[in-house]
Amino acid sequence: MLGSEDFLHRFHHALLEIDVEEGALVCPETGRGFPVNKGIPNMLLHEDEV
Repeated sequence: MLGSEDFLHRFHHALLEIDVEEGALVCPETGRGFPVNKGIPNMLLHEDEV
């Protein structure tokens, strides 16, 4: 896919031109969600996760 010009343009757009204002980032390994508020992700761990 890295040889595809269309794929590279879409990948660039997704990485650098889309801003998440509200929502969540989810870890693919643990499934833990991290909330995003006003474009700022809160990735702090709870005390029981340290």
